Amino acid sequence: MNILLFASDKKYVNYLKNVHEELFNRNHNSFFLYTESELTSTDLSNYSYHYNKEVDLTKGILSKSLFNLHLPFVPDFVFLARERWQPEQNIIKEFKEVFGSKVVLLEVNSNLIQVYESVLEMYSRNQYPQNMCDYYFEHSDFVLQNRVDAGFENSSKSIIVGNPKYDDLMDNKPSKKVIDKFNKKYDLNSNKEKILWFSNQSLTRDECLDLLRNFAKTHGDEYEILYKAFPNEPNEPRYSDYFNHTDNGVEFNIPKVTLFTDDDDLLTAVHLCDTHIGIISSVLYFPLLLGKKVVSLNMSTTYDNYTNLDMLYRKSSDMAAGETGVAADFWKRVFNLNSDEELLDIINPKRMEEFKKHNDNVISSIFARNTIMWDDEFKFLKKDIVDNKELLNLFDNFNDGEASKRIANELEKLL
Repeated sequence: MNILLFASDKKYVNYLKNVHEELFNRNHNSFFLYTESELTSTDLSNYSYHYNKEVDLTKGILSKSLFNLHLPFVPDFVFLARERWQPEQNIIKEFKEVFGSKVVLLEVNSNLIQVYESVLEMYSRNQYPQNMCDYYFEHSDFVLQNRVDAGFENSSKSIIVGNPKYDDLMDNKPSKKVIDKFNKKYDLNSNKEKILWFSNQSLTRDECLDLLRNFAKTHGDEYEILYKAFPNEPNEPRYSDYFNHTDNGVEFNIPKVTLFTDDDDLLTAVHLCDTHIGIISSVLYFPLLLGKKVVSLNMSTTYDNYTNLDMLYRKSSDMAAGETGVAADFWKRVFNLNSDEELLDIINPKRMEEFKKHNDNVISSIFARNTIMWDDEFKFLKKDIVDNKELLNLFDNFNDGEASKRIANELEKLL
């Protein structure tokens, strides 16, 4: 079996590497083309590959969509971790229409909460060329149903396999040497309890950072508080108020909070930190899987904004609001729409009413039972870890570290 795996930035490498390793160990021709760049790269010089032998990338099967690289074979399967942006759109077109390969999409986000953006993402997924994907490898039944409710039209092609990103979770548990290096790098007191705060780039971002500021003001001397930013977050103009760029690097402007952006340090940070705080989303799956104390901010922010269509027309710091900060402008440009009415027809206001009921149930029931809710008196610091199995099963049907094996099994059956 000939398989091409492609990752256009480091985030997707972390999702695909375990799949490649499983295929490689089964002696399949698995060619993994990837970049360690934190941002999407279309420069071939930023890419590396892993294969069973060294190959001359100037000879073989020419792929124009892969920056004029030559492959050692025509793949039976092209395995991607995103589909709605470039260069993946051109890759899908070329390998489907020129080479006749089957395209597999590995889902990377587990959307438990339904928002208007969910509908627009699924509408985009339903368009050419990304709608030519042959198979979708999904994490859980719950997440797949959410995609269907948001308008996903190809759910019959979805296969539930779990999330392969953390298949090697315990194999990569950081050693004392790695932890000591991490503490030194970020000038952390090894004797203090550590708290990891996860960034979010949604409508509730500013609210969450106000909570962080108040918490750090009260407990910043007692705890080491780390803030995990998205890779390019400090350079994003809309977030400039939160970061100071100096000759020595980037500083976070919330006192007594340590900033880090490198995903390579996230594994160590999650293992090291005792308490993890954020909006419940895919990034919190990792600490939940490790059985860490997880504090949810969902009930302490205006999560109703996620289904409030008025927010489409207000300037915000939401990354989904595009360059102008107004989400409606961004999505009309993406879909080449001429009016707000066309955009609202896609979203369907009645669907937002159902989404709000869904969100209320998930947050007030499942999140409340499986995480610790934030409180402004910080009583969560003294609360015990709660059983989170119910929430874990929403993220992943299996949670057993064997998603890559299931993926390889499915590919072997599909060939």
